[in-house]
Amino acid sequence: MKRYCQTLTLPDDEDLIRKYIEVHSHVWPEVLEGQRKVGILQMQIHRLGRLLFMICDTVDSVDWQKDRATLAPLPR
Repeated sequence: MKRYCQTLTLPDDEDLIRKYIEVHSHVWPEVLEGQRKVGILQMQIHRLGRLLFMICDTVDSVDWQKDRATLAPLPR
């Protein structure tokens, strides 16, 4: 298993942060299926103020750059 971690600093705008959280709290089934197809086993996102920290566990064969590019053009 591989583990990828990334951070992201959100804009200093509470309204945008609330919208971001709302959108990401209801993950579409198609997104979860796409993640499974490329080998993402589990993904967690934690927030501390404006800082997001993502932990992503994958199968060993995942190529993070290539497989994320595969997911990017999916409709949802």
